[in-house]
Amino acid sequence: RPVSRERLLSEIINIFEEILIQIGSDKDKVLQNWKARCQLIGEKVRIFDDEREEFGVFDDLDENGFLILKSKSGLKTIHYGELSLR
Repeated sequence: RPVSRERLLSEIINIFEEILIQIGSDKDKVLQNWKARCQLIGEKVRIFDDEREEFGVFDDLDENGFLILKSKSGLKTIHYGELSLR
């Protein structure tokens, strides 16, 4: 069925606002919810940006929501880049 773009965008913004409020009051709860829904944790991934490419396992999310990559060289926090399944 047809969906109003204005209504859809409004709902997305409202949910985003609720999440921002939750982050301010209970950041750990938001992070645990995010981890529970993240289906890539434990998967082999490839991270690349304009200058480099890294392979490893999506080990976890840190306290700020950044990806923790487990590779042959150890654990590394990834702040940016494009993620692809291997």
